[in-house]
Amino acid sequence: MLIVPRRTVAGAGTMWTPAQISTALWLDAADSSTITSSSGLATQWSDKSGNNRHVTFPSGFRPATGTRTINGLNALDFATSYGTIAAVPLTGTTSAMAVFVCQLDTDPPTVAANTGPVLGDWGTGSGSNHSLWTDGTILEDFMSTTRQNAGNPSPSLSANACIVSMVSANSLWQVYVNGTLQFNTTTNTYAINTSPQIGRSINLYFDGRILEIVAVGNNTATTTRQLLEGYMAGPTRSGLQSLLPAGHPYKSAAP
Repeated sequence: MLIVPRRTVAGAGTMWTPAQISTALWLDAADSSTITSSSGLATQWSDKSGNNRHVTFPSGFRPATGTRTINGLNALDFATSYGTIAAVPLTGTTSAMAVFVCQLDTDPPTVAANTGPVLGDWGTGSGSNHSLWTDGTILEDFMSTTRQNAGNPSPSLSANACIVSMVSANSLWQVYVNGTLQFNTTTNTYAINTSPQIGRSINLYFDGRILEIVAVGNNTATTTRQLLEGYMAGPTRSGLQSLLPAGHPYKSAAP
């Protein structure tokens, strides 16, 4: 399917959004209508994809809302917080990608309890997932039978917000940070966990802010990934266009 981005130009339509592709899950903390809260803590994060894959946060494990931002936009503040998804986002798929905007409080985390992932246990690999382990490495089983070691990203994930893209299919597994390839392997078996989480893996928690998460099934196209990165990097979103690599189609203008 050809996806034609629409640029924000006076009198010429609106900015491209994930609503224009077959999005499996779309969580947007900047959209206050999607956050249900009590006493400043989020109880539900509603899915904007139309698939009703809402995230709920159990009592005692709820992220704060309305206290921290990324580029002036509300971001959920995770510490010992996690959410469960109402329905498995990628059931029946044979490939997938997820793109999200986050900012860690510390890079690398100094204690194991704060090393959890943004996307927890979406695959079936052994061991816990880590957006960063205490040595600074990404350890993730996103839609995989294997927990992959994606190495230590060169940009600090705490000095600035960052855009992380994960891609999985049989014989393909990749991580990009701010549009630059961080890790690539052709040794991979696609897998779907029936109990994916946001912000936790086993008993380890993500420690930082999350602005937005988009997951797309049956799609590993570079053009789709770059559209999502360009949208999330735009000046009205995370404002991270300057961190995209030279040659990225949306480095100078959002889609």
